[in-house]
Amino acid sequence: KSAAAYEGLAGDVTQLLYDQSPEVRMAACQVLTDMGEAAAEPDFVNEVIERLRDDHLGVRRMAIIALGRIGGGENIRQDVSNELAAAMEGEVETQTLVLQSLTQIGAENHVHMVADMLQ
Repeated sequence: KSAAAYEGLAGDVTQLLYDQSPEVRMAACQVLTDMGEAAAEPDFVNEVIERLRDDHLGVRRMAIIALGRIGGGENIRQDVSNELAAAMEGEVETQTLVLQSLTQIGAENHVHMVADMLQ
């Protein structure tokens, strides 16, 4: 697909991030994950970042995975990595997802978190 088609799709999908149903919100995160860097526009990334504070654990976890795949360009990578680092929760699975996503986006400034988790 063309970049314009993906951008239009990403715009439609980000609206679903605010659906009442957590299943729809998780599915929207999955679609953005599958789109990868094609969904890396700052506006779309910021919408996914908002889902890190979702009431539903599954949505928060899918947002973490999506941010790892989307990454965001150089201009927003720092913001994404800071938001991911702030999403570290008590559950080991969530922490693991955050660390994987930080690694995927090349968040060198949070490497110490990975080292601390491995100890």
